[in-house]
Amino acid sequence: MKKLIFIISILLFCNVIFAQTDSILKKISAAWGSLDYSIPESPAFNLLGNNPDNLLKPTSVKSIAISLGNYYLSNAAVIPQNIGVEISPLLLNPKASLYDFRRNSFWYRFRFSLGTNVQEKGAFQIAEGFRFTIIDKSDLRLDREFLEKLGDLAVDKNKAKEKAIQEYYSMHHATYPDIFAVYDAYINNISIRTEIDEIAKKYTLNPDTITNFRNLKKQKLWNAQIWEMGMAALQQSPDSLISNAKFAKLSFWSTYGTHFNLNDQLLIGCKFEMADSLSKWKPKISIGTRYYYGKNELRGFVQGEYSLINQLNSATASAGLIFNITDGIWGQLAMNFIFDLKGNVTFAPGFNIGLGTTEKKI
Repeated sequence: MKKLIFIISILLFCNVIFAQTDSILKKISAAWGSLDYSIPESPAFNLLGNNPDNLLKPTSVKSIAISLGNYYLSNAAVIPQNIGVEISPLLLNPKASLYDFRRNSFWYRFRFSLGTNVQEKGAFQIAEGFRFTIIDKSDLRLDREFLEKLGDLAVDKNKAKEKAIQEYYSMHHATYPDIFAVYDAYINNISIRTEIDEIAKKYTLNPDTITNFRNLKKQKLWNAQIWEMGMAALQQSPDSLISNAKFAKLSFWSTYGTHFNLNDQLLIGCKFEMADSLSKWKPKISIGTRYYYGKNELRGFVQGEYSLINQLNSATASAGLIFNITDGIWGQLAMNFIFDLKGNVTFAPGFNIGLGTTEKKI
C-alpha cells in the first residue's frame, strides 16, 4: 500500500511538472512578447494619400501604434495635421496572456486603424482600415526557440522545486518519515506548497536570462518572413462638417516580406484602389518592392513602384532611412521621385514619426 501511495504521489508530481510551461505562459502578459520593431503607417493612414508610397509595410502587432506627420519637410517644424492610430482590440485586454495569444494568434494580430487629415479651408478626410496577418515569423510570441526557452525555465523551476523539497525535508525530517511524504504534502497542502515555493526562489534561473534571450531574438527576427493583408475606406468633406463627408476611396493591400541574410529584408506588395473622380469610380493598381539593408535599429532602403491609373502609367523611386529614436519611437526619412509619362519628375521628401507600445519585462 505504501508503494502504491508513493507511485501515485510521484505521478501527481510529474503532472505538476508537465503543466509548468503552460502555467508560465498563462502568467506572462501577451504584450511582453512585443519586440521593438519599426512602426510603419497603418492602412487607414496610408489611404490618406499624403505619401506617394503605396506599399503597405508589414510589422508584428502592437497593442497601440500611432503614425504622426508623413508631412513634407518643406512644412518645417509644424504640428502635423494628419494622424493615424492602429490598435489590436484583443491585446488591449490587460489580462490577455501569452497562452491566450498563442491559442488565438490570428485574432490577437487583427488590427483596426483610424486616420484623419486636415486640408485647406477646413476640409478634412477620415479613413478606417483593417489589417490581417497571415504569416509572421518575426513575432517572438510564436517562435519555437522561445517556447523551448520557456520550457527550459519550467524545467529549471522543477529542479529548483526538487532542491527546495530536499531542503525542506532536512529541516523537518523529524516530522516526515521520508522525503516522499514531503512530495505528497507539497501536492495536497497549500501552506506547505507556499513555503517550499518560497525556498525554491533562491535556486531558480534569473529572469534576466529570458530577457537577454529576447534581445538577441529581436536582432535575428526583425527581417523574418511575414505576410499581411489590409483594407481601408476613406470619406472626404469639403468643410469641417462630418455630415457632409462622402465616400471617396476604397483600397486593398497585400505585402510579403522575406530576407536573404541577417542584414536585409525584401518586401513585395500590391495595392488595388477605387477612387471617386467627378462621380466616376476610377481604378488604380500599384505594384512595388522595397529593399532594406542594415539592422533592426538603423537601416537604409530603396524602393521602386509602378502604378496604372486609367491607362496612365507612373513610377515612383524612393530611398531613405528607418531609425529607432528610443524605445517605442521610430522615425523614417524618405526621398521620393515621381515620374509621369510626359517625362516630368516630382520630388517629394518626407519625414514621419511612429509611436507604439514599449517592450515589457516579465
